Amino acid sequence: MKVKYTPMEIGDYTITLKYGEQELTGSPFVAKAYNTAAIKVTDIPDGVVCQPIEFGIDVRKAGEGQLEIMVNSGTLPNTVESQETGVYKMSFTPEEAGQQKVEIIFNQEQHPDSPFTCNAVSLTAVQVRSFELQLPVDKSASFYLDSERALDVNVDIISPTGDNVKAKVSSQGSGYKVEWKPKVAGRHIINIQYGGMQIPGSPFYVDVFDLASIRVDNFRQGTVGDEAGFSGELLPFE
Repeated sequence: MKVKYTPMEIGDYTITLKYGEQELTGSPFVAKAYNTAAIKVTDIPDGVVCQPIEFGIDVRKAGEGQLEIMVNSGTLPNTVESQETGVYKMSFTPEEAGQQKVEIIFNQEQHPDSPFTCNAVSLTAVQVRSFELQLPVDKSASFYLDSERALDVNVDIISPTGDNVKAKVSSQGSGYKVEWKPKVAGRHIINIQYGGMQIPGSPFYVDVFDLASIRVDNFRQGTVGDEAGFSGELLPFE
């Protein structure tokens, strides 16, 4: 005799078996029902090589069982931090650029959406182009960040007076265009973070000059073959 049943919700099911009026040895039996599909996984963000990638898992509605996480077929370690009963923060650190594969297994059963994937980029692959090291005051300037994949970018520009200069960052394919306009003369500091990390070469420095602060006088005229010249003075920045 074979008995089948379909549990409709997670939890413990008590099964009583009788032969006639006699309960069989071991009865009642307890069977546990779980639902792997009820596990909630937050979006796994793209990240940077050698920097942790974090995401969340909620197993509260999945029932009792053993949760297993494998990253890149188990070749990459991961850490688990319990935030509350049944809710965990997972973390792993990619060692190479490219797609990262996360498998979520509950009671030896793969989550229906497993494997989950994200991508890691190497900061050494991020390139800055069209970057000008010298600029005049009040002239709009721009430069570009190129990468194999677009991640969150943060550009922080600091003027010689210590004020923040507004930078407009717009997405262009897998990279970004950065636009800004210096308002005062002097050295500006530009910090560029990609995926939360400083890119190689950052911070960058831009020297801004003000043509109005340059005074030229004492022109010396001469005939052909004679030395001529003039003197110049850079007025102090205000």
